[in-house]
Amino acid sequence: RRQSNEDQATSSYIEAQKIFAHIGKADREVDAFSALRDLYHRSISVTAEVPYTKAQKIFARKVFEGDQANALFGIGVVYRHQSKYDQATLSYTQAHEIYSRISHKNGQANALYGLGEVYRRQYRKEQALSSYKQAREIYARLGKDSGVRQVTWALLSLRSVP
Repeated sequence: RRQSNEDQATSSYIEAQKIFAHIGKADREVDAFSALRDLYHRSISVTAEVPYTKAQKIFARKVFEGDQANALFGIGVVYRHQSKYDQATLSYTQAHEIYSRISHKNGQANALYGLGEVYRRQYRKEQALSSYKQAREIYARLGKDSGVRQVTWALLSLRSVP
């Protein structure tokens, strides 16, 4: 039954997106993609990259830089879970660049943490260490204790990386 409800919701969001795209309402089109993304995010899958990719293209077109960075970050997460590390690295790097340009410190830290995760999975210990340390520093300045703890655990896990 849950799958049926998710399928129905997916169909509704896709239909809403098509309508908003047709009538030129980019902000509402993005809302539909965001809802679809949230639905997909419950179970990371191949289909999850679709709403992130489309949303990122809309944001790029309409110059919502923070939202574009969020979409890039989101697709980085999807790619990382799919073990598409080159694409994840590119998405996280682009998100980090935008977050840096608009001075979104928490976004910067999140993107750096994501890069650290990708590098750790690729056994690129030095790059992972660098990304994690930068992320931890930003989280600490922001007073984000949960972020500091998360990165600290990640740094500890690097000890087992050859």
